[in-house]
Amino acid sequence: MPKPPPRLNPKSPKLGHSSGGRLAPARPGKPKEIKDLLSSSGLAQAARKFAGQQRDWRDFFAERLEPGLLEAIVHYVERDGTLTLHASSASWAARLRFALPALTDEAKAFRPAVKKFVVKIQPVAASTGART
Repeated sequence: MPKPPPRLNPKSPKLGHSSGGRLAPARPGKPKEIKDLLSSSGLAQAARKFAGQQRDWRDFFAERLEPGLLEAIVHYVERDGTLTLHASSASWAARLRFALPALTDEAKAFRPAVKKFVVKIQPVAASTGART
């Protein structure tokens, strides 16, 4: 009869996980901090870039749209030459679709990489934080 696999005791410093699902000796040393892990992975830099784009587009539209319509824009996503504006409801999305053609030339001058503009409705689950 085969020997049963060793049980994983979370309190035991002798065992840890290795690749392949087998148990291996734990690595000695101090655990890495989250900021070190994020800086080495590039996630922090991507998050800063995304936040900067959000700020830039919000400032651009703040000068050109009425305050109610500006507040209805949940966030901006710039990817592959397309700027996607997420509106808080279908009625605000419709109003934004009518206002956007008058601003496309100025927006293309502001950011020449953007060639296309899309308006989408923010899903309710995303705005409330609910899980789907």
